[in-house]
Amino acid sequence: MAFCFLNFEKYFVIEPYGNEKVIFNAIDLSNKGRIERSKEANWKHLLQIIKDQLKLTDTSTFLFIKKDNPDDQIDNDGDLMDLWNELNKNIKVMHYTLKMRCLLITKEDKLMTWCPKNSDDPNFRHEMETKNWSQHFEDLKQFVGISTNNEWLSESDQDKKIQSGEDLKVIWAERYNDSETCYLRLKVISDNIGESGETGEEQADENIKTKKEEEENGRDFNPSDNKFDTDKETNEEGKEAEHHKQQEDEPTKDKGVQGYP
Repeated sequence: MAFCFLNFEKYFVIEPYGNEKVIFNAIDLSNKGRIERSKEANWKHLLQIIKDQLKLTDTSTFLFIKKDNPDDQIDNDGDLMDLWNELNKNIKVMHYTLKMRCLLITKEDKLMTWCPKNSDDPNFRHEMETKNWSQHFEDLKQFVGISTNNEWLSESDQDKKIQSGEDLKVIWAERYNDSETCYLRLKVISDNIGESGETGEEQADENIKTKKEEEENGRDFNPSDNKFDTDKETNEEGKEAEHHKQQEDEPTKDKGVQGYP
């Protein structure tokens, strides 16, 4: 009797944001499917896969957590090895789902992620009040490339500006609430970029186009338009002609009145 052994590979599913998903398969495993001597290579492999598939900047930083346990944070290659070997040992489960804890920032055509320095320390969450959040805020601005007073960070679905280290501390603390709020989308706003992402020139062009359409549809008249001037001249010529006609009729009217019996 022949037996067929199916090789079911274990894997991680990473859900960074929205509907995005990234699949991670460990490399250079032992004969038993464990990560042993290749933990550093697998850690680098995981980070690079995330950056490549999500098209993040090379300097992006992020943390991993288990979806079903947001307190279980994967901070380094040792944590990754332990989690993989735990999955490998579990005969009932084929994959674990991970989420990303980070700030997801959009600036122009660039997508980047950021975490505070040393946030991969397991004690960071419990020591937030002792951290220098003014410095973290300066680090974030330098990372994103905000160097002028007419640019600022804002939550993508709100108009709320992030203007200080205290603001940053509040939004980072919220990333520990649960696996659905472990990341936050931010955008860079400037005087030349509107809420819709259009530059000032693009908005001006759109306004010009709208105004032109309104004028063509007769909803907006400009006194300096040629059409308006032509209509005005036509009306004035008509009034002048009527005035001349009235003057020509005056003698006839007078004569008729005088000859009335």
